[in-house]
Amino acid sequence: MEVSDHLSKHAKTPNPPADNEHKQITIVKAYWPEGNDAPAEIRELKWSKPRGSGRFFVHCEEWLENAGGYLQYKLFMWRSDRSFVLRAKGQPDVSCQISMNFFTLNSRNLRELEVIIPAADYAKMTKGVAYTLYPVNGKKGYEWKVQSGLSVTRE
Repeated sequence: MEVSDHLSKHAKTPNPPADNEHKQITIVKAYWPEGNDAPAEIRELKWSKPRGSGRFFVHCEEWLENAGGYLQYKLFMWRSDRSFVLRAKGQPDVSCQISMNFFTLNSRNLRELEVIIPAADYAKMTKGVAYTLYPVNGKKGYEWKVQSGLSVTRE
């Protein structure tokens, strides 16, 4: 078997050049999918989640033209450390992770990634307290940035 068997000159699979990929993604918004600030497309999603877990979405700033469309985020997520921590003063840290579920529609400025909070950590979140999002960034060469002070509050 050869690579040409899968990526011939007539292939329909996007294959962006290696130098046209994200090395850094900036998260500029975090929100609960059922919140008033959630885009209608996210509120309408019927994705399942593990029982007892929490889920919120983040909006990403960067978008590269000619980088494989929506696949550009998938490539970055596979190569990066998808682990994050939610922190609030006087509260235990809450771990969470980008799940690999995402929704992009660049023409409407939708570049939304799902973040899952495991059930045990979600149970630790105090309602009404703002938790600030921090990336772990445990893989060199691929970095998440988070807009300063970006937080989510469990209602």
